[in-house]
Amino acid sequence: MIYEELLHHVFSKKSHHLRDSLELPLALAAALGDPHTAFPSVHIVGTNGKGSVSTKIAKVLELSGLRVGLFTSPHLVCFRERIVINGEKIPEERVFAILSDLLPIVEKLYPQASFFDLMTFLAFLYFREEKVDIAVVEAGIGGWLDTTNIICPLLTVVTSIGHDHEAILGTTLEDIARHKAGAIKPKVPVVLGPSATQHKVILEQAHLCGSPVYPVHTQAPFYDEENQAVALQAVQLLHFTLLDSATEAGLKVRPPCRFEVRGNVVLDVAHNPDGLQRLLDALDLHFPECSFKVILGLSRDKDVRLFLKKLIQKASHIFLVQAATPRAASVAEMATLLEQEQYPHFTIRQTIAEILPCNELIVVCGTFYIMQEVREHIIRSEVGVE
Repeated sequence: MIYEELLHHVFSKKSHHLRDSLELPLALAAALGDPHTAFPSVHIVGTNGKGSVSTKIAKVLELSGLRVGLFTSPHLVCFRERIVINGEKIPEERVFAILSDLLPIVEKLYPQASFFDLMTFLAFLYFREEKVDIAVVEAGIGGWLDTTNIICPLLTVVTSIGHDHEAILGTTLEDIARHKAGAIKPKVPVVLGPSATQHKVILEQAHLCGSPVYPVHTQAPFYDEENQAVALQAVQLLHFTLLDSATEAGLKVRPPCRFEVRGNVVLDVAHNPDGLQRLLDALDLHFPECSFKVILGLSRDKDVRLFLKKLIQKASHIFLVQAATPRAASVAEMATLLEQEQYPHFTIRQTIAEILPCNELIVVCGTFYIMQEVREHIIRSEVGVE
């Protein structure tokens, strides 16, 4: 199988797989020699902030001299962004070699494995081969039944609890918190972000597991300050020798499209109501009394109505764009919801080029799947290429 055929097979899988236990991922792991046990790890779960906290922890450890694997999702441009060591994406030739060996075993033991399952095991196998000193592993959805939950980490981090993936995790915050709490392991310390500390089910699970809890109470107007505080608490518990300069620099690092300001454009992957509220708070802080227009694409598995209700209270105009994913909410559906809310200031656009450049402040938010086109358009403009 050539590389392109192999990737086509991988991408043809469902994005995530609904399951009621980790029996099959554990069986697959055993057949592969339990690669997830070959390196120490940190497990990051939560509704919002997972990617940022994971990136900060990994960067602090890397700048302190460690060889650090980082597994995150989703990706913006290339799926290899999900699997990096000290900031370098997994090379294509390693993807091909590992998947060529992995896929026949998957088809035999776990044929219903999802795209996320395959990415998780690709990461674990790569990190084992590369003998990383530690891996920072971001959960996909939930915690309890997430494929990443087969690891037994040095530390578990629950960044936040909010409404998201309700078809899988449940419609109440307590249901969602229960799934996140399922990542807590016996005797493994747990760092809890401010909103996670408010949920009894998480504290109860930690108590049952005999896991010490380290709550972070920082609640700042800019959400990245909260993420920094959570990441700082985490690295301080890992008992590695950390350089002060590495800690300071690493905590400031943010992944792309997390309040990324490029000229008069702000890119932020706020894609659920809680994430949007944090984005709006950040806009109030950094651009006080400044009106802004929005470029928006959303996934249909989000609370689209509530998201729009929050957004129309602040946005002067909304440009609706169709995200390039089968999971996307249709622009027609979003337009109907805006009409029902009696919000007239919206326009449907086919491409980003129809909107940019614009002299006013533009906020791009929603699904990861619209960010690539926007970033590429902005970068071309910055270097004078159209």
